[in-house]
Amino acid sequence: MDSKSEGWGFESLLPCHFLEVILAQDQLNKKIISLSFVAAAIIAAYLTSVTLEILAGFFVSFVKIYDKDSIRRGLPVLVGIITLVVLAASPKIRSWTDSVVSEVRKVVWPTRNELSAMTVACLIMLIVAGFFLGGVDFVASRVIQALLG
Repeated sequence: MDSKSEGWGFESLLPCHFLEVILAQDQLNKKIISLSFVAAAIIAAYLTSVTLEILAGFFVSFVKIYDKDSIRRGLPVLVGIITLVVLAASPKIRSWTDSVVSEVRKVVWPTRNELSAMTVACLIMLIVAGFFLGGVDFVASRVIQALLG
Protein backbone atom coordinates (compact mmCIF):
# COMPACT_ATOMS: atom_id res chain seq x y z
CA MET A 1 0.00 0.00 0.00
CA ASP A 2 1.10 3.53 -0.58
CA SER A 3 0.61 6.37 1.90
CA LYS A 4 -2.47 7.84 0.16
CA SER A 5 -4.66 4.75 0.45
CA GLU A 6 -3.16 3.16 3.55
CA GLY A 7 -5.75 2.13 6.09
CA TRP A 8 -8.74 3.09 3.95
CA GLY A 9 -9.28 -0.31 2.31
CA PHE A 10 -8.29 0.81 -1.17
CA GLU A 11 -5.92 -1.11 -3.36
CA SER A 12 -3.03 0.97 -4.62
CA LEU A 13 -3.21 2.03 -8.26
CA LEU A 14 0.39 2.94 -8.85
CA PRO A 15 1.32 4.45 -12.22
CA CYS A 16 3.42 1.40 -13.09
CA HIS A 17 0.29 -0.77 -13.24
CA PHE A 18 -1.30 1.67 -15.63
CA LEU A 19 1.83 1.75 -17.79
CA GLU A 20 1.93 -2.04 -17.92
CA VAL A 21 -1.65 -2.12 -19.20
CA ILE A 22 -0.94 0.59 -21.77
CA LEU A 23 2.20 -1.19 -22.97
CA ALA A 24 0.35 -4.51 -23.23
CA GLN A 25 -2.42 -2.84 -25.26
CA ASP A 26 0.17 -1.17 -27.48
CA GLN A 27 1.90 -4.50 -28.14
CA LEU A 28 -1.43 -6.13 -29.00
CA ASN A 29 -2.30 -3.22 -31.31
CA LYS A 30 1.04 -3.65 -33.10
CA LYS A 31 0.36 -7.37 -33.60
CA ILE A 32 -3.12 -6.67 -34.98
CA ILE A 33 -1.74 -4.02 -37.32
CA SER A 34 1.04 -6.32 -38.55
CA LEU A 35 -1.44 -9.13 -39.17
CA SER A 36 -3.75 -6.78 -41.07
CA PHE A 37 -0.83 -5.65 -43.26
CA VAL A 38 0.04 -9.28 -44.00
CA ALA A 39 -3.63 -9.98 -44.84
CA ALA A 40 -3.67 -6.96 -47.18
CA ALA A 41 -0.52 -8.23 -48.90
CA ILE A 42 -2.04 -11.70 -49.36
CA ILE A 43 -5.21 -10.17 -50.79
CA ALA A 44 -3.16 -7.98 -53.17
CA ALA A 45 -1.21 -11.04 -54.35
CA TYR A 46 -4.40 -13.03 -54.86
CA LEU A 47 -6.09 -10.21 -56.78
CA THR A 48 -3.01 -9.87 -58.98
CA SER A 49 -3.10 -13.59 -59.71
CA VAL A 50 -6.80 -13.48 -60.58
CA THR A 51 -6.29 -10.39 -62.78
CA LEU A 52 -3.49 -12.12 -64.68
CA GLU A 53 -5.70 -15.18 -65.17
CA ILE A 54 -8.57 -13.04 -66.49
CA LEU A 55 -6.24 -11.17 -68.85
CA ALA A 56 -4.90 -14.47 -70.17
CA GLY A 57 -8.46 -15.60 -70.82
CA PHE A 58 -9.40 -12.46 -72.77
CA PHE A 59 -6.23 -11.71 -74.70
CA VAL A 60 -4.52 -14.41 -76.72
CA SER A 61 -1.33 -12.35 -76.94
CA PHE A 62 -1.17 -12.22 -73.14
CA VAL A 63 -1.20 -16.04 -72.87
CA LYS A 64 2.45 -16.22 -73.99
CA ILE A 65 3.46 -13.86 -71.20
CA TYR A 66 1.18 -15.57 -68.66
CA ASP A 67 2.63 -19.01 -69.42
CA LYS A 68 5.97 -17.95 -67.97
CA ASP A 69 6.23 -19.21 -64.42
CA SER A 70 7.97 -16.05 -63.26
CA ILE A 71 4.95 -13.98 -64.35
CA ARG A 72 2.24 -16.39 -63.23
CA ARG A 73 3.65 -16.95 -59.76
CA GLY A 74 6.36 -14.35 -59.33
CA LEU A 75 4.40 -11.20 -60.12
CA PRO A 76 1.65 -11.83 -57.52
CA VAL A 77 4.31 -12.57 -54.88
CA LEU A 78 6.19 -9.41 -55.84
CA VAL A 79 3.00 -7.33 -55.63
CA GLY A 80 2.25 -8.83 -52.21
CA ILE A 81 5.74 -8.07 -50.91
CA ILE A 82 5.61 -4.50 -52.26
CA THR A 83 2.20 -4.00 -50.65
CA LEU A 84 3.50 -5.25 -47.31
CA VAL A 85 6.61 -3.04 -47.45
CA VAL A 86 4.65 0.07 -48.44
CA LEU A 87 2.06 -0.46 -45.70
CA ALA A 88 4.64 -1.20 -43.02
CA ALA A 89 7.04 1.61 -43.99
CA SER A 90 4.54 4.46 -44.23
CA PRO A 91 4.23 6.37 -40.94
CA LYS A 92 0.91 7.90 -42.01
CA ILE A 93 -0.63 4.49 -42.73
CA ARG A 94 0.73 3.07 -39.46
CA SER A 95 -0.68 6.01 -37.52
CA TRP A 96 -4.05 5.68 -39.22
CA THR A 97 -4.28 1.93 -38.62
CA ASP A 98 -3.23 2.42 -35.00
CA SER A 99 -6.05 4.91 -34.47
CA VAL A 100 -8.52 2.58 -36.23
CA VAL A 101 -7.54 -0.34 -33.98
CA SER A 102 -7.80 1.89 -30.90
CA GLU A 103 -11.29 3.06 -31.92
CA VAL A 104 -12.48 -0.48 -32.69
CA ARG A 105 -11.35 -1.54 -29.21
CA LYS A 106 -13.73 1.07 -27.76
CA VAL A 107 -16.75 -0.43 -29.50
CA VAL A 108 -19.23 -2.21 -27.24
CA TRP A 109 -20.07 -5.36 -29.15
CA PRO A 110 -23.48 -7.02 -28.67
CA THR A 111 -23.79 -10.13 -26.55
CA ARG A 112 -24.77 -13.45 -28.10
CA ASN A 113 -28.38 -13.04 -26.87
CA GLU A 114 -28.63 -9.50 -28.26
CA LEU A 115 -27.21 -10.64 -31.59
CA SER A 116 -29.68 -13.55 -31.75
CA ALA A 117 -32.61 -11.22 -30.98
CA MET A 118 -31.52 -8.74 -33.66
CA THR A 119 -31.09 -11.55 -36.20
CA VAL A 120 -34.58 -12.90 -35.51
CA ALA A 121 -36.05 -9.39 -35.78
CA CYS A 122 -34.27 -8.86 -39.10
CA LEU A 123 -35.50 -12.19 -40.49
CA ILE A 124 -39.09 -11.43 -39.42
CA MET A 125 -38.91 -8.03 -41.13
CA LEU A 126 -37.52 -9.66 -44.28
CA ILE A 127 -40.40 -12.15 -44.37
CA VAL A 128 -43.00 -9.42 -43.75
CA ALA A 129 -41.45 -7.19 -46.44
CA GLY A 130 -41.34 -10.14 -48.85
CA PHE A 131 -45.02 -10.90 -48.38
CA PHE A 132 -45.92 -7.21 -48.67
CA LEU A 133 -43.95 -6.71 -51.88
CA GLY A 134 -45.29 -10.00 -53.27
CA GLY A 135 -48.85 -8.81 -52.56
CA VAL A 136 -48.21 -5.42 -54.16
CA ASP A 137 -46.72 -7.15 -57.21
CA PHE A 138 -49.68 -9.54 -57.47
CA VAL A 139 -52.24 -6.71 -57.22
CA ALA A 140 -50.30 -4.52 -59.66
CA SER A 141 -50.06 -7.34 -62.21
CA ARG A 142 -53.82 -8.02 -61.94
CA VAL A 143 -54.60 -4.30 -62.41
CA ILE A 144 -52.33 -4.07 -65.44
CA GLN A 145 -53.84 -7.25 -66.92
CA ALA A 146 -57.34 -5.86 -66.43
CA LEU A 147 -56.40 -2.56 -68.08
CA LEU A 148 -54.59 -4.16 -71.02
CA GLY A 149 -56.64 -7.30 -71.44
